[in-house]
Amino acid sequence: MVGLVEQADAVVLQEKNEKNQLSSSLLSYETSKFDHVFSGISVWLELETTSSKTTTTMSATMKYLQDQCGGEKMGVSSFVPHVTLLYNLETCPDDPNALLTECWKQFIVSSNEEGTTTTTSSSPSLKALNWKCFRYPKIADDGKGFGCSIPYLEIETSPWLNRLYQTCQVYFGQGERKGGFFPHLSMAYAPEDKHDFLMDYVNHQQQQHQHQQTARTLLTKPLPIKYLSVWSTQGRINEWYPMARIPIDKTNNTTEAGARTEHVVLQRPTGSTTTTETCRGRINILTKE
Repeated sequence: MVGLVEQADAVVLQEKNEKNQLSSSLLSYETSKFDHVFSGISVWLELETTSSKTTTTMSATMKYLQDQCGGEKMGVSSFVPHVTLLYNLETCPDDPNALLTECWKQFIVSSNEEGTTTTTSSSPSLKALNWKCFRYPKIADDGKGFGCSIPYLEIETSPWLNRLYQTCQVYFGQGERKGGFFPHLSMAYAPEDKHDFLMDYVNHQQQQHQHQQTARTLLTKPLPIKYLSVWSTQGRINEWYPMARIPIDKTNNTTEAGARTEHVVLQRPTGSTTTTETCRGRINILTKE
């Protein structure tokens, strides 16, 4: 009888230990931190975030998703709403403001020659086509993956947007983009274990749009653009900072006096380990003969 009791106690103890191990593993999995270290220089289209109900809704949606996925303490930092034109450029121009200005002026010339206009309204805008979510594990792309889940808005590739992308390539280089231009607006960079939550959110947003619940969707209104910009995207998200900005509106669609540029003081975020030594070199500007 004593032997049977000891066996029963041993089974109970084993089951308890297994449950503790499972709970410990699950806790570790649920509290994983996004810790990817990005690199290089990026060229963005920054969105206006305060001019309309749509843009304020977008900012609020980004904050909600980032907070739900752990927020700053879990590496899910906030960032400026943007569409990336080029990323992971290895070299930085000596004067990013000047290069960005020349790039924009050439884009206006090309657009005028081709009859490619940004919009009929006072400011250019983007059109969101759909909500999607992309899991990008560390092992992807030969170990270059970010180790995260990314909810995003798929953006329509309009003729003017494609022309701007091509012009930026001429002035800044190819970057690391593979498989062509796929414009999108990332809403958060979250730990992979938040993927199921994010997929549920994205599916819900798609269903809302399909049922014409337009008051709560970002897929029905234009998303206005504010700047064409160059950013240092080295380090973690909270270490990114702008290097140059060009205001994007019809008052700046001219080459006569040169594009208006907002000169940005190169100031790294507090606590950043990025040094100026990582942003040296000159990009070869391709010019027409």
